[in-house]
Amino acid sequence: MTILILSVIAIVVFVATLVYLKKKEKFDDLNNNYVPDRVEEAVEKTKKVVKETARRTKNVINESKDVITELKDVVDAAKGKPSKKKYYYNSKKKK
Repeated sequence: MTILILSVIAIVVFVATLVYLKKKEKFDDLNNNYVPDRVEEAVEKTKKVVKETARRTKNVINESKDVITELKDVVDAAKGKPSKKKYYYNSKKKK
């Protein structure tokens, strides 16, 4: 119960501080949502970085799958088995 009371007090103090700082114009807030513009810009930059990182990670995973497949072909070739590719270089019969 005391944790609930302390958290409510902390939230009230936080909101009161935001309102006070906004009225004293201590931070920029062009859209008047009591979230500083610097924080909003940082969130947007973070979103862009996360999206780019996710895209690159997906590409790395796909390339890793291709490398694993190629390595399996190399191991099979070392054992003397034919490659599993459809268009294998040596698959044409020589006349």
